[in-house]
Order: sequence, then C-alpha cells, then structure tokens
Amino acid sequence: MKKRRTNYIHLWLNKRSSYDLRLANNYPENYYKKCLDNLCMKADLCESLPQYIEVLCDGMVKLIDMGISRRDILKHPMAFAKILRLGEDILEYSERYTDMFYLGLFVELHINKCFTSSKFYHLIKRLVGKIKEKIGYFSDEMINHIKMELKKENYALYCIYFSSSKLKLTS
Repeated sequence: MKKRRTNYIHLWLNKRSSYDLRLANNYPENYYKKCLDNLCMKADLCESLPQYIEVLCDGMVKLIDMGISRRDILKHPMAFAKILRLGEDILEYSERYTDMFYLGLFVELHINKCFTSSKFYHLIKRLVGKIKEKIGYFSDEMINHIKMELKKENYALYCIYFSSSKLKLTS
C-alpha cells in the first residue's frame, strides 16, 4: 500500500514570514497586550543599562513591525510609561557628560514624537552599540546641537544639567 505524503506537503510549501500572525481569535489587541506584558517583564529583569535599552528597543521594533498601533501602546500604561521614561532612565543611570548621558538627552527630546517609529529604536540601538564599544560617537558639534535643542524645547531640564544658576521655581 502506498503512503500518502501529499496531505502535509502544503505545510512545507506555504512558507510565511515570522511576523505574519494567525490568531485563534480575531482579536490582535489581546496578543499585543501579552506581548507588551512580556516586554515589560523582560525589561524589568535586565541587569545593566545597555541591556535594558537593547531589550526595550528590540521589543518595540518587533511590535512595530508586526503592526501594533499607537492606540494599543497607549492602552498599556506600564509599557507606555517605560517607553516614555527611557530617556530619564538613561540620564539617571549614566555618568554626567558622557556619551550615554547625551544619548539620554537625545532620547528625552525625541521620544514623545517618535515612540512609534522603528527607525528611532534602531538608531538608539546602534548608538548604544557604539557607546559600548567605547567609540566616541557624539562630537562637540552634536553635543552643542543637543544642548541648544534642549534649551529651546525643555528649558527646565536644561537648567538642571547645564545652567550655573538653577531654575527658580515660584510657589
């Protein structure tokens, strides 16, 4: 008796990309919520700042490439807070006036506008890789540009790090 092998041949011939999802139910929001939960858990388990940045950026690139919407990210308060706090976390855990510090300022300036752009996260990952390899990435011209942009867009933060006279708050 001849075995029929053609029954499962379509599984090998029908190759799909890894981002092409087939969900059991037609609710991708549930899947995105679980992915964001997983991303937050992985980020919380990181032991170093570069590892934290890479995990968060890798996860966001994968989610954006899968098609997560801005609305789905906004619905997950913990992930949204981690994303928006990325620049502050870099500033908090890096030494002042190092390349990592200026990366934190750059992220803090642009994260509100670019948190759904995979190119932005690729850039951050590339910069962290260069900084980890001890390649001086930020030139004096770039540092001055970041300072001027910070002074224009977020003067309070500029005063905290660069002003000799601290910003006076009125009560």
